Amino acid sequence: MAGYAFAWLEFPGRDWIFIGVIALLVVPIQMALIPLFTIYNKVSLYDTVLGLILFHTAFGLPFAIFLLRTFFIGIPKDILESARTTAPRRRGSSCA
Repeated sequence: MAGYAFAWLEFPGRDWIFIGVIALLVVPIQMALIPLFTIYNKVSLYDTVLGLILFHTAFGLPFAIFLLRTFFIGIPKDILESARTTAPRRRGSSCA
């Protein structure tokens, strides 16, 4: 998806961002594990469930945010407007 943006869209800093992306392709993802292990070891999160949750959240959350953003940007505005105007409005329910 980023290749499409680099190929067809003109935006400021495009060449520098492209160089950065290519430079990061050289570094394997496992290189991020070395400083992460050091930090986890210092704060006693290594080999704990909380450490595992934090690790996977940190690596997966940016991609999930990107996917959600891309999905909602792709929805045409007229569909959003019609859904907003035709949706029944809820009033406060009185449960006794």
